[in-house]
Amino acid sequence: MTPVDLIPFANFSKKLPSFYLHPNKEKHPFENLKLFVSHIIDFYLCFGMTLFLVNTTSTQFESLLFNSKFTPPTEITSSIGFTFLIFPFFLFNYFFFSYFFNHGQTFGMHLTKKRIDQKSKSFNESLRWAAHSMTLCFSFGMSYFWQKSIWNKFRSHDYLYSDFVTYKESSPINLLEKIHEFETEKVIEESDWKKAA
Repeated sequence: MTPVDLIPFANFSKKLPSFYLHPNKEKHPFENLKLFVSHIIDFYLCFGMTLFLVNTTSTQFESLLFNSKFTPPTEITSSIGFTFLIFPFFLFNYFFFSYFFNHGQTFGMHLTKKRIDQKSKSFNESLRWAAHSMTLCFSFGMSYFWQKSIWNKFRSHDYLYSDFVTYKESSPINLLEKIHEFETEKVIEESDWKKAA
């Protein structure tokens, strides 16, 4: 924190500007890179999960519909087209529920130690941020350049987060030691109280 000369403000009875009251936030050169990396991780995670779910359901349907004598046509067995139909819906829901239930943080943001600054359990903000994240993914990061002001709320973890989560050992208070310390302290005489008054 940079030192501030308070004498001119005190002489003229002026208020301190608000930018003096906040700590200086240095812009890290890899902030934008972490934004893109976290969204790339989330994009491929959702795509892999969607592909896995579509493949497992399609094989289950094939085993129910067709027996060993009948071979299904290629349109039913190819599940890539169906994956691309479901994927946007799945990606939007992933971002929405991650932001809503995880206080503005997805799995990719957890790996890059970032989160979005939003109100806790806010339905509207979670919808809005999910839409922004989806457009960022589907535009291959190009939407960032006309939405820079929106992505300013992409910030680091709370500095108290690690303190809240870490296990702390508690030691019981030894009352006998405390009583002994209290008795060995010098008792203030009444005359000292009169001098102070």
